[in-house]
Amino acid sequence: MEEKLDKLISLMETQNKAWQKSLQFLDGIHTVLVEKYRAADLLLEEHPPMGAPRNANTTTPLHKPRENPLNTFGDGQPYGYDLEEERKSTPQSFPATATSSEEVQQPQQAFKEPPPEVPMTSKAEMMEQVEKKELSS
Repeated sequence: MEEKLDKLISLMETQNKAWQKSLQFLDGIHTVLVEKYRAADLLLEEHPPMGAPRNANTTTPLHKPRENPLNTFGDGQPYGYDLEEERKSTPQSFPATATSSEEVQQPQQAFKEPPPEVPMTSKAEMMEQVEKKELSS
């Protein structure tokens, strides 16, 4: 029984040592990161970015209001106002007036024979169709 207790105590001591090493490792990482961020902040204070304002006390808002907002609807204009403007016809500089006397007569197209109703499947049928066309002309 004492051997089992001694073994359990030694396992607990090794576990504590492992936890201590991992805690030291995490503490070291934290220290390095804090120093890195401080160095970056100091560098930014000494050499501000090109587009940054000259005075460090003035901060720019994160979201500036747009000069031309995408949504132009508000209380000033009722809904559908722009659709009514589109519906109104704009005067044309040259209005189209079409009368039968002004229309240009187009020449009639030559009458074309309709395609055969039954598709030809063999060379003999195609030859017969050609002969029929030659005889009719």
